[in-house]
Amino acid sequence: MEDVGLTSEEISGIWRILAAVLKLGNVQFVPTTNMDGTEGCTVANDYGEKSKLTSLRPCTPIPFRFPELYDVCEMLHGDFDGLKAGLTSRTIEVRHDVLVTDLNAREAISSRDALCRAIYGRLFTWLVGRINDALRVTSSIVGIRLLCHVYCCRCCYTVLLY
Repeated sequence: MEDVGLTSEEISGIWRILAAVLKLGNVQFVPTTNMDGTEGCTVANDYGEKSKLTSLRPCTPIPFRFPELYDVCEMLHGDFDGLKAGLTSRTIEVRHDVLVTDLNAREAISSRDALCRAIYGRLFTWLVGRINDALRVTSSIVGIRLLCHVYCCRCCYTVLLY
């Protein structure tokens, strides 16, 4: 990745975003019934009881019921409550009225998958743009060297320069 001009911060950001997408794909939803009898859902607890969680992560104040979702928020530098609400409910705003309804488990899974696809799609688009920018060079010698590094032909660029 460094051969195409990505900085170490960008590379670590790429890995952090990929890890967040993979972790978000692991979030499971449990169907529930709301007080009014409608279907709803909640995020499944993957790590177990509070005692197990504190032994795994003694220094991090994790909301004990949703550690997987907290990890995603930590990696993306996002808001925990906003992500949880965004995955388990739908907000509709009509004129001045705001209506919030719970999603059932199937809808929450679709919402989670759509978010994963959107994040991954944005990362892919950004990465292709950065690689295209790196391949646009002014000097032909630098361009040949860069192309050879990209295609792992480190011995070929000396022959091409002569």
